[in-house]
Amino acid sequence: MPEDSGYNLKPEEPRTPPLPPPAVAVPAAGARPEVDPQDVRANRAMAILAYMGVLVLAPLLVARDSPFARHHANQGFMLFLGEAIFWAACKILALAFLPLLAVPGMKYVGAAFAFIGALVWVLFIAFSLLGIRHALAGGRGTLPLIGHNKIIDV
Repeated sequence: MPEDSGYNLKPEEPRTPPLPPPAVAVPAAGARPEVDPQDVRANRAMAILAYMGVLVLAPLLVARDSPFARHHANQGFMLFLGEAIFWAACKILALAFLPLLAVPGMKYVGAAFAFIGALVWVLFIAFSLLGIRHALAGGRGTLPLIGHNKIIDV
């Protein structure tokens, strides 16, 4: 018989049942859920306040039911805690080494400590601006070095 006659001379292949529909993707452990756009619109100002020092208390008191505001409050609280610890350490070191400034040549060591302290404060300001940027964008980004710690249940 000719090939184009419409007859199929090949043996029929066994039929297999159709594949089930693909499973719904389950977020991995530790993955952050998507942010609700209404939550972002309603609590963006509170999330921004979380990165302004002691104003981190505002989202904790005003927007305690908002996952978006609580996430940024946690980030801001970690930043505030780091700043407070650094400030206390600077004050203790300054009081401890104050008598040594009378020794010739030690003023250069004091100047070096002051320069390093200023660099760390610039780093804290940069982290704060990064957190504000995340809040303005409506995301749940984390701050480098300190953002993965959780003190406040999000």
